[in-house]
Amino acid sequence: MEVCYAVKKVRLIGKDGSMIGVVAIDEALSQARKIDCDLVKVKDGNPSICRIMAHDEVEKKDRISKIQEQMKSLKIIKMRSEIDPHDLKNKLNLAAKKLKKGHPVRFHVQKTDKRDLLFREVINTIHEELIETGIGHTLDSLNELYQQPAVLLSPFPLHEERKI
Repeated sequence: MEVCYAVKKVRLIGKDGSMIGVVAIDEALSQARKIDCDLVKVKDGNPSICRIMAHDEVEKKDRISKIQEQMKSLKIIKMRSEIDPHDLKNKLNLAAKKLKKGHPVRFHVQKTDKRDLLFREVINTIHEELIETGIGHTLDSLNELYQQPAVLLSPFPLHEERKI
């Protein structure tokens, strides 16, 4: 999102979402300032589309877009529960590098044994190498991780409360 200054006329959308129409940029800025809001460019075009938004809405949308941008860089690592220990170590090293760069990582572990012994060993290794060392963070407990085929790790510490 950008503040509109480089264009002469804009298609203006009000704070409540109503279409105001095509107006000069100076008029759009004065309308936004009257109600103590920001003028934000939503889409380029002829004329550009701008919206009057409250300051906190702009900050919230910026935070959401940053989170969405990071989630686009989600690294998915697939493996089977009967993975060779050396290959597992390589995948854990790759995940640690991604987590240290600030990207989330998801492990998909396909169960190949009926008793889940190998699956539990792989989950324990992921837990010991990445979660207990503080490189990756998850809201799930170890018992919850045993129930799921996927382990999602965040590079940032997470709150203990789950937000629904």
